[in-house]
Amino acid sequence: MPRMKDPLPTQDDLRALAKRLPPVVSLLVPVTASIPERSQNRVRLERAVRSGLERLRRLDLDASTLADAERDLADFVESSGSAGPSNEARAAFWSKEEGARFLGLPVSCEETVKVADTAALRPIAQAVRRPNRYRVLVLSGKRIELLEGDARGLERRTDTDLPASLEDALGQRVEGTGLQFHSTDGRGGRAVFHGHEDASAGRENDQERLHQHVARALEDILIEQEPVPLVLAAETRHRPFLKAALRRDIGLLEKGLEGNPDHLSAAALHEQAWPLVASAVPSARSELERIRETGSELVLQVSDLMQHAVMGRIARLWAPEHGRIPGRLDLEKGAMAPARSEDDDLIDDLVAEVIRRGGEVFVLDGESLDDEVASLAAEIR
Repeated sequence: MPRMKDPLPTQDDLRALAKRLPPVVSLLVPVTASIPERSQNRVRLERAVRSGLERLRRLDLDASTLADAERDLADFVESSGSAGPSNEARAAFWSKEEGARFLGLPVSCEETVKVADTAALRPIAQAVRRPNRYRVLVLSGKRIELLEGDARGLERRTDTDLPASLEDALGQRVEGTGLQFHSTDGRGGRAVFHGHEDASAGRENDQERLHQHVARALEDILIEQEPVPLVLAAETRHRPFLKAALRRDIGLLEKGLEGNPDHLSAAALHEQAWPLVASAVPSARSELERIRETGSELVLQVSDLMQHAVMGRIARLWAPEHGRIPGRLDLEKGAMAPARSEDDDLIDDLVAEVIRRGGEVFVLDGESLDDEVASLAAEIR
């Protein structure tokens, strides 16, 4: 995959973008790492920026604002080869007050250039709800490590203070007199335990110290990071101890990889862990079907959706991945206003308004407005 420095989008990004004041420039550009096609990434980015600026110039904006937009969006092109997370698409959003924000998308999307009152947020909402990143914690007597990755694989994190093993975490002697251990080769290899009559109590105390040590290290590592799914790869006995030791949510999933993980490579861990991560997040379609099965009332009429959106009454909105409704959302009347440009889209306006007012947005992958199953619906608070 291409290597870009753009961060993956978060819920905070989504909310901030929904609140941007018009006009907002939205650029979404698929990129590739394939040779020789990747040489076209810069061409695609330049074309998108040029088109966005042309549309912005059609508006009644002063020369200074246009110059700011041209300068800020030029960085979108110049950063086309920077190192960073793997992305299949790049996104740029620009507005006068907030300037430019660049994001990476771990899934592909249609090339989009839009200049309108609201940003093109459906691809961002999709990316936020998907398990774009995840972590695996390997926890055993001789192997403790944190790996991070996405649907394409895992890499070991080297920027942590996690101990490398039980011996590294607790030293050569455990607390209490009942349990001691030494390495088989004298150089920090596999720990061998020697029990006395109170060995069971010593081992329990040792386990508690280990899990407290690991829990504190994990919380320190992830303190300013948004929780992402964390899969524990360990023997079954470790889970309740680690869960009890944690003081805050670090994304630990209920299901993990059981058994001794000592000999599992990063590739093997990913092969077993990724299905657990993917299944932990329900799809937008399954959530919609679940609401229907409960008998809860869904609002389907566009006119009703507009009224509820501006009143802040939509708890969850389902929108199709593809398709648009030409027009704008009149925030005062809760009705559709005529489009002022080719980029105006009532669906994007609804999405932005729901997010602004604290609602959730589910984007139905692959769905369009002309599908037989309704793909624009809302659950009311």
